[in-house]
Amino acid sequence: MAAKPQTSHQPASTFSPDALGFEPAPRPDLNGLIVQGPGDPRLFLVDWGYKCLLENLNLFKASPKITPFDIALIPTGTNVRKDATLVQADDMKSGVYLVDTEPFPLSNTIFKRGISSMVIFERYQCGKVTAVPTIVVQGLPTGPDVQAPAPLPD
Repeated sequence: MAAKPQTSHQPASTFSPDALGFEPAPRPDLNGLIVQGPGDPRLFLVDWGYKCLLENLNLFKASPKITPFDIALIPTGTNVRKDATLVQADDMKSGVYLVDTEPFPLSNTIFKRGISSMVIFERYQCGKVTAVPTIVVQGLPTGPDVQAPAPLPD
């Protein structure tokens, strides 16, 4: 019986930026996808091109679509907090907002982030929206809007 050839290749899901030899670039083309690496139980939301660990799935519709992807190829952003929520002012005059922390690993500031269209709402597989007093929505700092997927540069 012939011996199996030995390789120095690691499974893609175990590569780190150091092993890759570069820091992966943001992937805005993946915005809104929920991704999972092979053999990895964790789920990530891609937001602003960064993978953000999901601490819960309460933001999403009942059975969100999970996309298998080599998560080492997406830079890491901040976690989507356990208490992140979708809100709309109870007067229904404002849009829907994601209330969470800033989507970049720079701070832990809580923001409301606008979801400007149904296309984005659907792409992010948003679930139940909670009506809250208008003054609560108005009192939250406004962060960057939730972004639709961007095409890859040529």
